[in-house]
Amino acid sequence: MRCQALVLGGACVAFPLAILGCTLVAPLDGLTGGEPDAARAPTGDASTLDSGAAADALTVDSSVRDSAAPASETGTPPAEASVFDANEVGADDSPSDGAGDVVSEPTPPSPIAFVQIAASSPPGFVPSVTTALLQAQTAGDLDVVAIGWNDATSTISEVTDTSGNAYALAVGPTRLGSDLSQSLYYATNIHSAAAGANSVTVTFVQPANVVDLRVVEYSGLDPVAPLDQTDTGAGTSSGPATTGSVTTTTARELLFAAGMSTDLYSGAGAGFSMRLVSSDGDAVEDRTVSATGLYSATATVAASCGWVIQLATFH
Repeated sequence: MRCQALVLGGACVAFPLAILGCTLVAPLDGLTGGEPDAARAPTGDASTLDSGAAADALTVDSSVRDSAAPASETGTPPAEASVFDANEVGADDSPSDGAGDVVSEPTPPSPIAFVQIAASSPPGFVPSVTTALLQAQTAGDLDVVAIGWNDATSTISEVTDTSGNAYALAVGPTRLGSDLSQSLYYATNIHSAAAGANSVTVTFVQPANVVDLRVVEYSGLDPVAPLDQTDTGAGTSSGPATTGSVTTTTARELLFAAGMSTDLYSGAGAGFSMRLVSSDGDAVEDRTVSATGLYSATATVAASCGWVIQLATFH
């Protein structure tokens, strides 16, 4: 509030006025602005102050504060109120990288999952074999192809499909005598396809005998380079068919195993799920693991017979 001070007989009376500054009016008893008595120090008792001291006490130095500036308010000073506590995290408690930047939590990977399987086993010698995937296929998934035939002379020329996916050899051919041959192929980051729209074809350099084609789709795997380890086994026995052991390099992997025999497979190995026993008695089984370690694949054969089995791990 702006004021005008009027000294009347040694007493100061303040009158509010809506003007800038504060004007001192001389006392009516003839005070002419002489110097105050410097020898007298105020004692805190208002009655001991002479009129000169009172006049000096009311003098306002306009250079100290702009008369238009508002008075300071109580509470936190503005400078302190603007200080940011670097230890505070936002309302969502998101972690910080130490520089004050909020760091997003990484998205957990999708679980590895079996999607579908298709198979075809034409009789006799054929130059190629084809099977259609009856369910829709999802972009980015993995296709694994197990292809077996009952001779040791035919070789595979190519593996293709109608969606234009590229197939690579994982392992093979693994052979037993003149009766059994098998290879595994895979296609990464496959294209999407409507139900029944994608068919996989294996073509041979020369016709192969009793070909058995099995195609399996999986989700949740690396779309760039998923293949990790491979191993094989072949023998003649009544005991379980088994591969050698592999050491996986990532904690989260798919163990894919496929086998063929001169009789038939009758059960999955320990920890594996049997996905198919074909009309020719050939098998596909798989397992998902969540820790690196030493793994192998086994499967039960129904009788003493010749068998081959292959293992490929994917992350």
